[in-house]
Amino acid sequence: MSEIYHHIREETLFASIRQTIKERKDLHPIIDELDVIDPDIRNGDLTLIFHYDTPVDGFDAELGYPVNQAIEIDRITTRKLGYNEFLATMHKGNNESLREKISEVYQLMYKNGISPGMELVEVLKTIDRDNPENNITEIQASIHMWIYLYRKNLIKFLGEGLAEGISEGYEKITPLIVISDRKDWVKGTLEKLKAHSTEHQQFEILSNIALTRPFAEMKRYRDKYHETQDIHEVIKMRIGAQPWVSEPRVEGNIIYTSKTPRQNDKYREAKTFDEKRKHYCFCILVANCENPDIDPIFCYRAAGWARQLWETVLDLPVIGCTIEKSILNGDEHCEFALHFENNLE
Repeated sequence: MSEIYHHIREETLFASIRQTIKERKDLHPIIDELDVIDPDIRNGDLTLIFHYDTPVDGFDAELGYPVNQAIEIDRITTRKLGYNEFLATMHKGNNESLREKISEVYQLMYKNGISPGMELVEVLKTIDRDNPENNITEIQASIHMWIYLYRKNLIKFLGEGLAEGISEGYEKITPLIVISDRKDWVKGTLEKLKAHSTEHQQFEILSNIALTRPFAEMKRYRDKYHETQDIHEVIKMRIGAQPWVSEPRVEGNIIYTSKTPRQNDKYREAKTFDEKRKHYCFCILVANCENPDIDPIFCYRAAGWARQLWETVLDLPVIGCTIEKSILNGDEHCEFALHFENNLE
């Protein structure tokens, strides 16, 4: 088994073509299109990025090169890739064995209590179309780097002094530490956060470290609301398009929303609470830890996922949130009440 290691991507320019594909052979003509990029402008190997949670029929793939200057040629555009963190490994072989190696990386991620991010990156070191066994690929599975965002939000809302104390020891919480050590740090930092902040500050700090939802996924619901001015029509559309999504309910200026189980069938079949927790929670730390005795304010992260959707749809800010139910409180599911200034009915 190849070594799995922590990889950090600093901000970099990326000249690429983004296209929905059905299978890997669809990449071949895109690779040929990218040949027009001058080798002197390239600043690294050909890189493939799969984007998760975008509403496409197939795979949302972006293929391109890191570059040292912006270029715009035909379908090739340049953008800045942001800072990101990954669990990574090297692989040699065909696509079937590549999938197995990718699975190994995610298995370690889950074992260590890390939720995945929204990108899977493949750096194509060697490409041999005639003999794929010779292909050499660096696999980079993005992690949800919430601790990085947590630190930024602590500084923003509480100042550097308090932020330093509340997040003490954060630099040791790498993707490679064991899940029990990760849980102990999270438990401790949340206790300190509660001692030095208001409920509103806790919500702002923690809800703003949720994964960033793709705008394209939210736009269709926003467009429906702009067309109808009826939140119930948006809810119908959402349930129709994604039947696994739990149906929110609206009461005055509050939207009550919950998350559906991460593994729905296994959750329904579970016999014990611990089994239900394992198959319910999208937070891998809470799902996989033996004793997740963490304060339920940690669930503001999940509320932040819903917050992004409804703020985008309604073009209104969430002014507060209460955690109505939480797996961390012993409930069998989580539910959040998002408060708005306006009556939504």
